[in-house]
Amino acid sequence: MKVSTAIWDSFVRGYHWLQVLCIGGLWYTGTEGLMDWHFAIAYFLLTLLLTRIIWGFIGSDTAKFLLFVRSPRAVLQYFQSMRKKQNDDVHLGHNPAGGYMVLGFFILLATQLITGLFANDDIISEGPLA
Repeated sequence: MKVSTAIWDSFVRGYHWLQVLCIGGLWYTGTEGLMDWHFAIAYFLLTLLLTRIIWGFIGSDTAKFLLFVRSPRAVLQYFQSMRKKQNDDVHLGHNPAGGYMVLGFFILLATQLITGLFANDDIISEGPLA
């Protein structure tokens, strides 16, 4: 009999899908010049990202950064085990290398969103902090 284990709570699952929809929406509204919608989606995504960061400290066990952001040594050991094809470890959620990928993605996303607050095209659109 197979036992299923919930890896992510409902907040994290919802966050993942809302983030996908927001990024797609930002791309579409940006290319179509729908800047009012673009700004609204960006504000929502920024709020969503900040909420996820907070949830990474106070949320459920599998949502906490402490579970999936491992030491650099653990990441190197993970890569070595992959190279030797001895990777029998089971990771709930992200593997050690994936944890750093998540942090990198958060940093890139936050940078894009924050710089957008200062954006100015000198024609029609400008961010609130331009």
